[in-house]
Amino acid sequence: MGKLRLSVKERERSEVLLKVSQSSISLSKASELLGVSYRQVLRIWKRYQSAGVSGWKHGLRDRASNRRFDVGRRERGLELYRAKYGDFGPTLAVEYLVKCDGETLSEETLRQWLIGAGMWSPRRRGAPHRQWRERREHWGELVQMDGSDHDWFEGRRGKASMMVMIDDATNWTHAKFFESETTAAAMTVFACNRSTHWSRRIRTWRAKYLDELNEQFHVVARSSVNLHRSLPCGLNLNHVLCYQEPRVVQNDKTVSWHNRIFQLGPEHQTLSFGADRRSW
Repeated sequence: MGKLRLSVKERERSEVLLKVSQSSISLSKASELLGVSYRQVLRIWKRYQSAGVSGWKHGLRDRASNRRFDVGRRERGLELYRAKYGDFGPTLAVEYLVKCDGETLSEETLRQWLIGAGMWSPRRRGAPHRQWRERREHWGELVQMDGSDHDWFEGRRGKASMMVMIDDATNWTHAKFFESETTAAAMTVFACNRSTHWSRRIRTWRAKYLDELNEQFHVVARSSVNLHRSLPCGLNLNHVLCYQEPRVVQNDKTVSWHNRIFQLGPEHQTLSFGADRRSW
């Protein structure tokens, strides 16, 4: 006679139903102890009466799930990930597998495939260190900026930095590539009408990517009021988004910078700096 393997849950049910059969407890109490409805415990009890413990053992025990993917599909999914999306996480990889390769599967399925193949390590989540907050109410109320250094071009050139600006209320995103995350890069991406030294092909790719990104993740602000402020009349951004350092104007109207001497132009000759050589 073979052995009947039971799970912890099934053993607990067996003990409770045994007490019901001995009239030690009622079916109502059994329902409470098992954490199921009275109607469900009646069904379990009927199966138990007709066939004993084996009558309510899960019918799929020791059988492969009908929802299980075939081995060939698993290998095809892993090969596509290895060839095209090796630096993606499971969430982003699933989006591209569905959109670009027609492979429909869930994020958790891909994650388990990758873990099983040693291509992804589960990450333990630490304690939350930020308190959730609602998005800002108005478009232009808060714009966040950050840079991300990454092998964006998958080995076809060196690493680059993507400077990103995101509107908090709408999730609208603007981004540009730079060699590295510098002050100059931040000032350039802030002035959205400026262009960088990257080729037309890269700018076209960036525009397409941003269009798709904003179409997918853009949300409507809770208020229709636009809090962007107009550029004040007479303000030149070139005079704001620039490097500034204090220098001393010499008696001959010259200033030195990085071992170089610069003569102030004629338009500044009428300025009076005084005999004490004030900073300029």
